[in-house]
Amino acid sequence: MGRPDITEQEFSTTSFGEEGLDQFEFVDRSISETKIHMIICTLEYKSTNFALTSGIDGKNILQLAKSVGANVEQLIDNNATTPNLLALIKKVGSRCVPGDYFVFYYAGHGTQLASKDKDEEDGKDECLALMDGKGQTSAKYWLRDDDLALHISSSLAKGVKVLILTDCCHSGTIADLGKSCWSKKGLNAMAISGCKDDQTSGDIGFGGIMTHSLLLAVDRLTVRGGKPCSVTNVYQEITGIAKHLFPQVEQNITMHSTGQDTGKMLFPLLPQVGSNYVSPLRKKLGKRANF
Repeated sequence: MGRPDITEQEFSTTSFGEEGLDQFEFVDRSISETKIHMIICTLEYKSTNFALTSGIDGKNILQLAKSVGANVEQLIDNNATTPNLLALIKKVGSRCVPGDYFVFYYAGHGTQLASKDKDEEDGKDECLALMDGKGQTSAKYWLRDDDLALHISSSLAKGVKVLILTDCCHSGTIADLGKSCWSKKGLNAMAISGCKDDQTSGDIGFGGIMTHSLLLAVDRLTVRGGKPCSVTNVYQEITGIAKHLFPQVEQNITMHSTGQDTGKMLFPLLPQVGSNYVSPLRKKLGKRANF
């Protein structure tokens, strides 16, 4: 099914293409001494008419995070309210020291509201559709991209590397990495999002397209050698996989950055050779995952 807006229709299930992927160069640097502090926030909206399978995504991402030794905090379903998320960002951010990674992963509904400060080209703020604490969601409980960017950036020290992963609709610029709050802190931040701001992101009935593509990407890169590689290289692998496995879905997975030497930022969630990490799609596809 789809991971659309609260008013959108369902997607059809996936089909598989036949095109291959380019190979990417690895960056010969290590992040073995770097600490990874991560928040995993997932919502399934089971008490609404717009249920998703994001909980599966959360479990899969948690497995990956554990395989690389990340320090993980989770915020799930009814507990995923704006006050709780902002408090958790501050808590996890306070643990980060220069050189560490702060990783925020979100899977759930994404939506839009009219921009308050008129800083958006399309006149809309992208939002995380968070809960009211009682199983429901509505506009007054949503977290705008302006506030997400401000709270993450203000919670981190200069020198902390930031990676934001959002598997939801209208998520292209949901990290608002062009805002001055990032540059004022001198933060090096990158974001990989499920789609463009004017698009929806697909849920295939056992998780999201973007998340499954990401997990298969790190699996394939690990099989190829397991050496550290850049966020950009992982992003290229993700988009190649999504286009190959889900060609009928109009969903452009996007990447944005603060532009501060981000081309060299290493992807922190890449398992080392011998970790025995296997992605969910490889388990389902077997040899077909080696296209």
